[in-house]
Amino acid sequence: MERRIGLIPKVLVNGALGPKEYGVLVTDQRTIFVLERKTNAAIGGAVGGIIGAIIADALTSSERTFDYENDDMQKLVVDEKNIVVPHSQLQSIRLKRGISGCSLRMEYSDSAGKRRKVKAILSPPTDLVARRKKEGVKSKVVLADYARGAQNVYERALPASIAQIGEWRI
Repeated sequence: MERRIGLIPKVLVNGALGPKEYGVLVTDQRTIFVLERKTNAAIGGAVGGIIGAIIADALTSSERTFDYENDDMQKLVVDEKNIVVPHSQLQSIRLKRGISGCSLRMEYSDSAGKRRKVKAILSPPTDLVARRKKEGVKSKVVLADYARGAQNVYERALPASIAQIGEWRI
């Protein structure tokens, strides 16, 4: 039986019409990028990254919500708006700290054997950032802690043979 290992509550993936916000459910068998919110504003995608997400917040968007602990996992897997990455098909996984934040990059083969890639920017939820700032924690530290939490989830989820391909630069 598939076990839920952890949740990365918010990552941003640039799409053709602007940034898309995903929650990332990580199980012992796969990673499910669950589309939570997308914008219909091309300007957000053109600007890119975090800045695009800030602009996109002010523009037209659609939002979905899920109960990650209790919703039927199969419902998330068959939803065409979500991205499903089987861990057995992973060719590489990398968490990397950059100038504008931390990115998560996964390369894998889909069910047809075609090489696929997902690149996301880790974006701590605004309520988490606000709470930690009230505690006197700087934004860079909040982001680093968020990235380490994501790394921890993957280290617990991936089988040893696949974990060896992981690259953690945070």
